[in-house]
Amino acid sequence: MARLSSLPEVQRISVFGSYARGRRDLFTDLDVLVVLQTDEAIPARLARLYGLVDAGVDLDLLAWTPEEFACMRERPFGRGILAGERVLYEA
Repeated sequence: MARLSSLPEVQRISVFGSYARGRRDLFTDLDVLVVLQTDEAIPARLARLYGLVDAGVDLDLLAWTPEEFACMRERPFGRGILAGERVLYEA
């Protein structure tokens, strides 16, 4: 995650799901949320960020702008992430 946190546009990185709950085995993947300031469309930003991360495990990456993050905080999916996340980096 150091490569992601070194990007100036990245404001926040957290893990959620099984890794955040301490469960790491062959049947789990790493769920990561990155909040970054960008004008890139979602597919472009995901492609760029996936290219920077070598997690060594299956990775599910969410990449939201601050505005998208604020919106998702109000939705059940976003609230579920926030309820169990572990923040790794915050600018």
